[in-house]
Amino acid sequence: MKLLWATRLRGRGFAEEGSSWTRGQTWALYGFMMSYLHTGKEEYLQTAKRVAHYFMANIPDDGVIPIDFRQPAEPKLEDDTAAAIAACGLIEIAKAAGKHEKDLYLQAALKLLKTLDRFRSDWTKDCDCILKNGSAAYLTNKHHHSIIYGDYYFMEAAFKLKGNDLYLW
Repeated sequence: MKLLWATRLRGRGFAEEGSSWTRGQTWALYGFMMSYLHTGKEEYLQTAKRVAHYFMANIPDDGVIPIDFRQPAEPKLEDDTAAAIAACGLIEIAKAAGKHEKDLYLQAALKLLKTLDRFRSDWTKDCDCILKNGSAAYLTNKHHHSIIYGDYYFMEAAFKLKGNDLYLW
């Protein structure tokens, strides 16, 4: 199954050509995993794994996900929503993976979730969101704000880790 997910996502990433918009990566990762769960088609699982491996290979050491894996170092623009979606998909892949692969996906998901919890969440009563640094697209003027579905996927991942699967899809 040929995909252009890693090379071209118009209008969201850093550049028109050759971008690697992280949320696009996570929609593919999570979406193909959900497709596998609903159909049982092995090619969807394998595609989700390929996207996951690309994503995991590009996770920065600090666990903070940029808007685009190919964006310049400065300004450092982030997308917490992409991290939360990726964590959900990685947890699902871990559940479907063989015992030798399971930890690889689960450890990547935990790294993302721990970074979000420790450094990118607002747990105060003064805030009506959890994740603080969502960004819709690299080339927009507004960055590092809450995006409601980022909070949703963050909570979905927490439920999955507790064994309380939450599937609205």
